Amino acid sequence: MSEKTEITFMQTRLIRLASEEWHLPVEQIIHLFKEVDVLGYIEKCYGIFHCER
Repeated sequence: MSEKTEITFMQTRLIRLASEEWHLPVEQIIHLFKEVDVLGYIEKCYGIFHCER
């Protein structure tokens, strides 16, 4: 799996987990994540994050 695919998988997984944990619709989680650039942070710091599995 390419690094870009792994990053996308991690972003998607975190969106789903946040939606379940916070009992909010996925669309609202995506909006919140975009508002504070969580997805960009995940992409920028992926090298550190993927070691935490």
